Amino acid sequence: MRSGLLIVVSVCILIPAELPAQGHEKPEWRIPGLISDLASDDRAHNAVIAIGELREIGSPAVAALESALASRDHQQRQLAAHLLRRMGESKPNAAMLSVTMEGLKDDTLPLEDLPGGASAYTAVRNAAEGTLYLLKHVERARPHLERGLRASDEQQRTLSALVLAIADGDAAAPSLYGPHFRAAMHSVSAQQRLLGAYIMGVLNIKTDLQTCTAILLYHTKDNRNPMDAAVSIQALSRLGKGLLPHLAEAEALADPQQRKAIAKVRSQLRDRPLGRRVLKSSLHCVWFPAKRNGHSL
Repeated sequence: MRSGLLIVVSVCILIPAELPAQGHEKPEWRIPGLISDLASDDRAHNAVIAIGELREIGSPAVAALESALASRDHQQRQLAAHLLRRMGESKPNAAMLSVTMEGLKDDTLPLEDLPGGASAYTAVRNAAEGTLYLLKHVERARPHLERGLRASDEQQRTLSALVLAIADGDAAAPSLYGPHFRAAMHSVSAQQRLLGAYIMGVLNIKTDLQTCTAILLYHTKDNRNPMDAAVSIQALSRLGKGLLPHLAEAEALADPQQRKAIAKVRSQLRDRPLGRRVLKSSLHCVWFPAKRNGHSL
């Protein structure tokens, strides 16, 4: 009998201990470039895209965003602060309070300037969300806000006064802070006039009621801004029955949208301030831009 030779061939297949799951690669390498894209440049929409991607990355981006608060670029500072607030990572330290106070100023946000003089809507209303943030941390922010009352920028003065008026209570609003709101109503800027009148209404400050009412009723007309009528209705609705003669006078010359707005104000009329809820409910809508330059902003 022949003896056979059995040859065993061993094949060794090397399997890596852990394969990276598709779509789950670590995103940290993208953070520096995305932080850079937050700055103002001549590329359209890259900052808006970076905002979305940094929010998806989340906590790993926090340290870089905090460093960006010290950037020399205004837009980069403001968008970094916006992201930190939205991500719930905004410690009320000196850097965050300083950049948030800066954001109360009248700047280009929520619009992003595009090449050729056009604009695009970014949804970053830094003045409104900064006002809400400062109210939440008002005791830490009070020294900044008190300096804001003396600022050269009128919107920063107005919003600093709004935070302090709500924090200090209804009794303090007319006497201590009302002059700031009345000054805004007489601004050369239509945006600032609306802001001043809106605050006067929601805080139930009836000094210069005629001017306040005229501004708010004007903004209930049918125009290219989809939100100014909504905030004007809310403000008018807090001014009480003394408003009724003004509503009757305006109704005679009102367009169809304005007549609907006046009817809504009558049905909701109250004689008390809206108070702290103003910031969460509609303040951000004061900066809702109209349509222009062929872009939906």
